[in-house]
Amino acid sequence: MALIGNEFIEQFKGLAADWLADGSKFKDGKSRELSDIKTGADAWHIASRAGITDICYGNSAKALPGIEGCHDAHIKTALAKVFPNAAFADTYSY
Repeated sequence: MALIGNEFIEQFKGLAADWLADGSKFKDGKSRELSDIKTGADAWHIASRAGITDICYGNSAKALPGIEGCHDAHIKTALAKVFPNAAFADTYSY
């Protein structure tokens, strides 16, 4: 079972979509969609600004019960689901 389950993924999608919908955050004044995000770096930036990382790390009143011990790898896995077109530059060695 994943540390960050589907119910949390849906919550994160909502937070990110709300943040992206505010066009005032962008120079051109236009809102964005989740599918517009193309890089992992942008996904992490949005996750930080939208409060997703605070929730995962437990630094928020909205901290999620049951995800104690959440690490960056867990968040990255969730972000890959939230931002389906984002390419993460991680490399893995097994």
